[in-house]
Amino acid sequence: MQAVAAGLVAAPTRWWSGRAPAEAFDDPLTPREHDVLEQLVQGSSNRAIGHALAISEHTAKFHVAQIIAKLDAASRTQAVAKALRAGLVER
Repeated sequence: MQAVAAGLVAAPTRWWSGRAPAEAFDDPLTPREHDVLEQLVQGSSNRAIGHALAISEHTAKFHVAQIIAKLDAASRTQAVAKALRAGLVER
């Protein structure tokens, strides 16, 4: 109790275990962004994503940028890692 009073113990958040329970995570992605994210997990390029989802490469690039921004990631790789940890996709 003294540690708590001294502010030395942090209260756990939904991220404390490294993975958020599905019901606790407010999923910011649209259904189409989920489709694109699934392709990102497979390592697909924008061109391959466009081909797989019957959208243009430019549209795929836009969706990838949106995913990166919404997940507050610095890269495609980091976005995939964050999505996996959050339970948005499975490997």
